[in-house]
Amino acid sequence: MLITEFRVTLPMTVEEYQVGQLYSVAEASMNETGGGEGVEVEKNEPYDNYPLLNGKFLKGQYTRKIYHLASKVPTLVKWIAPKGALEILEEAWNAYPYCKTVLTNPGYMKKNFFIKVETYHLADRGESENVHQLTKEQLAQRKVVHIDIANDPVLASDYKKKEDPTQFTSKGGRGPLGGDWRKTVQPVMTAYKLVTIEFKWLGLQNKVEKYGMEAERRLFTNFHRQLFCSIDDWIELTMEDIRKLEDQTQADLKQQRLTGEVRGTKPFRVTLPMTVEEYQVGQLYSVAEASMNETGGGEGVEVEKNEPYDNYPLLNGKFLKGQYTRKIYHLASKVPTLVKWIAPKGALEILEEAWNAYPYCKTVLTNPGYMKKNFFIKVETYHLADRGESENVHQLTKEQLAQRKVVHIDIANDPVLASDYKKKEDPTQFTSKGGRGPLGGDWRKTVQPVMTAYKLVTIEFKWLGLQNKVEKYGMEAERRLFTNFHRQLFCSIDDWIELTMEDIRKLEDQTQADLKQQRLTGEVRGTKPV
Repeated sequence: MLITEFRVTLPMTVEEYQVGQLYSVAEASMNETGGGEGVEVEKNEPYDNYPLLNGKFLKGQYTRKIYHLASKVPTLVKWIAPKGALEILEEAWNAYPYCKTVLTNPGYMKKNFFIKVETYHLADRGESENVHQLTKEQLAQRKVVHIDIANDPVLASDYKKKEDPTQFTSKGGRGPLGGDWRKTVQPVMTAYKLVTIEFKWLGLQNKVEKYGMEAERRLFTNFHRQLFCSIDDWIELTMEDIRKLEDQTQADLKQQRLTGEVRGTKPFRVTLPMTVEEYQVGQLYSVAEASMNETGGGEGVEVEKNEPYDNYPLLNGKFLKGQYTRKIYHLASKVPTLVKWIAPKGALEILEEAWNAYPYCKTVLTNPGYMKKNFFIKVETYHLADRGESENVHQLTKEQLAQRKVVHIDIANDPVLASDYKKKEDPTQFTSKGGRGPLGGDWRKTVQPVMTAYKLVTIEFKWLGLQNKVEKYGMEAERRLFTNFHRQLFCSIDDWIELTMEDIRKLEDQTQADLKQQRLTGEVRGTKPV
């Protein structure tokens, strides 16, 4: 068990914070909910005779919420997670200025996991000791961490300029915050957050509890940066206003969960400023580079086969021969720590088979170790020298055409997540040595040379009650992948534009050998927990 006391000092009164916190929680719940996912408020009502802080606080407001997390984890994890594992129960007793929140996972972990957050809000600068009345043994175990919402670093993926206290000034003149602001600012208060995490799982307890504390610190930092920088939105509200807002939010959340779209990245014709022949080289080069960057320490991409094939008909027999590749994606390092520990055997390995009869290609992803025939993602791509205006290049039936949804991807103008953005891979900022780019405005209508990758994506996931939701989420993930991959491909054109297909085959052979060695000996590469 780990115990950490986070002390978050803020430039406001204890009374103001009560309003701001409840307002911000309601707003965050709305932003995270839709399409059967997000926050479900089961109860929000007064309570009495529930003692907090050794009986000092007895009554307040009780809330009971269910967090539906399926859309917040990688697609594969959602598909394979045991029943109940992706639902978190939150119970909170708000006897402000003292509050207690407990998160559990009764559907899977049961009594083997909880996160408890006990918070005391005081009008000071974070210098009070033992406000939670801990025993000597607990004090010896407790770690104190001061959070500075202005000066503590935040991840690039979390940063928003409008939520930066060093840049923000409220209408009432609070902010910007800088230097040793916590020593002099008025008004001032501190949220003393005592966090206790317990995760009973042989061999994993210390790792999970440590990861949980890191996640709580990140959450507290980002939440309170946002809370302060939104002060103009809530500073004039009363607690009566907040209760009305909570009631309305509860009703809206229920409606939004049942009818709204899942929020996040969404669902393919990708037009590019190059020839079809150039794209063939660039695509294969970029795939090889990505494989190397994602592999190491027993994880990543394992190329089992890369060889010519013959007599495998694609597009109703129009294409018969090409290059066949068979790869295994080892995903254990690419999913949240908890999921990796609970996932069934074989669930975190994806088989990819690809038949490249360029300009036509077919790729199929399956999970034979766990989902077997109940899941596949199929991507059929036709590369043509046009601007994405050809219809039915995949020779679909009338029924298939009626079901198909066409999405045009603009690598320059379509939005990307802050966590995905890299300036060196921004087509609006990039100019190649040969003078291609930057791309802007209606570049797709005029650029030369030009080609389009027509990507027909089919997803099937057979699981009672989850099929539609999973397949929709998969389409959103594919769009994000196509956007980011092709931005990178174009902005790396100087690295591959002079290569030949013979160069590419040599690179693939070398990559296959390097990947095998790197998987066995290198560090795990890619996304890591923060």
